[in-house]
Amino acid sequence: MKKILILSFLIILWLLMSGLYKTLILIFGLCSVLLVTFFIQRMSDKDGYKININMTVINSFNYFCWFLVEVVKSNWAVARILTSKKILINQDFIETSVSQESDLAKVIFANSITLTPGTVTVETEDKRFLVHTLNIVETTISDLQNMNNKVTKIERVK
Repeated sequence: MKKILILSFLIILWLLMSGLYKTLILIFGLCSVLLVTFFIQRMSDKDGYKININMTVINSFNYFCWFLVEVVKSNWAVARILTSKKILINQDFIETSVSQESDLAKVIFANSITLTPGTVTVETEDKRFLVHTLNIVETTISDLQNMNNKVTKIERVK
């Protein structure tokens, strides 16, 4: 069942992202999805590492909606910095704590930081991330902690 879900998800994702529905392109897309599914299965068999997805659907959806709004706000802030005549930036490295338990939630948090314009996750350790930020303001650390808390909420409590 899990393989069918992965295959279905990849097919739908490929169709939505390609936007091309000609026969040859659809055949190539199907072949690539089957190849990726084969590699996923082979990697899973070889290393034995299983990703446990302990996420709540509603909280995940709420997080990703909130995250999209944050990305738009960050884009606006970075665009204002880049288009201003005087670029007053205060870039620096900061450490932020990580409260997620699962590897998947930590990856979501690290990638969320990196996908937010003006910030990049430079180093990840078990309980902390090193983040480079383009412009540190008074709320930067609290914004990162807010994002950390929101990602932690999407984990299902064991």
